[in-house]
Amino acid sequence: MKLNKFSIATLVAVTTISLPLGAMALDARDFADKLSAAISVSSGAGYEIKIKEATANGDVITLSGWEIEGLEEEEELEGLNEGLKYIGEIFNRPIVFFGVKETEDGGYSATKAEIADIDHTIKGINIKASDIAYRDILIPANAEEDFLKTMAMYKRFETGEISVSVDGVDIFKIDSVVGINEFNDDLTFFSGSFDVNGIYSDLSKIPDEDARIGLAAVGLTTIEGKIRGEASWDLSDGRVKFEESSLDFENIGRLNIKLDFSGYTLAVLEQMIEADKELRKIDPTSDEYQAKAAEMFMSAAAQLLFNEFTISFTDDGISTKILDIVAAQQGTTRQELVPGLAMMSSAFLEELGVPELQSQIREAVNAYLSDPKNIEIKIKPENPTPTMSFLALADNPPELIKLLNINVSANQ
Repeated sequence: MKLNKFSIATLVAVTTISLPLGAMALDARDFADKLSAAISVSSGAGYEIKIKEATANGDVITLSGWEIEGLEEEEELEGLNEGLKYIGEIFNRPIVFFGVKETEDGGYSATKAEIADIDHTIKGINIKASDIAYRDILIPANAEEDFLKTMAMYKRFETGEISVSVDGVDIFKIDSVVGINEFNDDLTFFSGSFDVNGIYSDLSKIPDEDARIGLAAVGLTTIEGKIRGEASWDLSDGRVKFEESSLDFENIGRLNIKLDFSGYTLAVLEQMIEADKELRKIDPTSDEYQAKAAEMFMSAAAQLLFNEFTISFTDDGISTKILDIVAAQQGTTRQELVPGLAMMSSAFLEELGVPELQSQIREAVNAYLSDPKNIEIKIKPENPTPTMSFLALADNPPELIKLLNINVSANQ
């Protein structure tokens, strides 16, 4: 069968129309600019990431040549800016996005993004990182309008091993990092977590000899452990919960912090974003900037309700070793030392006129130091309390402490 020119043209047209949109040529420059805008909005720091090169090959987009713009030259910010420039140098690697598609609203999605392995040396400090990847990526078409989406541009971030060496000597490494961010479908509930696994540091390589000797005295020649964080945000009532922020190290212990407050609604967030935009127009070293920043903080704080704050420590041997060393230095025993330390721990509250709390602290510290297991400080008012109420009672410590409803317990 012969095909005439009209038949061929018709076939080409039908085939083109039937192809999925993702097969059409992607605008790599537009992708890069929208990613840059989303990073700038999500950082909230007034810095802008500029991407020099962007190329597309099918549904794969490669970005390279990163720059951080907006760094101020003021002397007060010099250290911070230098640090940011170093970070920029370290991470100035090509990043390749796979499975890129344009979304219906003009944004982009990608199944995965990979950053080339890092092996960078700055002033004798070498940093290596491998297998850096982001998964399930969604870049909004307009970051200013869809700033919620910038909080969860990716659902998962992961790395392989990260290591640091100084002048060729390995001093620190991490086996892996995993971060997860996710909104529900209607963007009313956000949850996130991160895990830093396999932390290891050889403390015998610390340059400060006194520090090495002191750490070795309590049995710490290496540090091994992990860090974990978990948080959620319910936009319906503005409740934010940091369920876990823990540091867990072998032969030391596990320190965990929890925080729970309400009132951080979308309206409050939008108000803070607008106020931050105005702040960026002001010299950060000026009195006006300090006044405006304080005003922004107070305005936001006035809308927040405090629910709970908890800090706890579970011992893994470090407390006993420290107590034995202190007792030996003072020519006494740990059993004789503990009661005095318990009294000292509550003495600073004597002038505040809160004998119940003094007694509670003394009993908890005595119990913990006598047999170190765990100790916890919990601040939980009977009802959700406006944060400004605490400031109003700053000159009335007994009433403030009563409102805070502080509880200290040990070995429970």
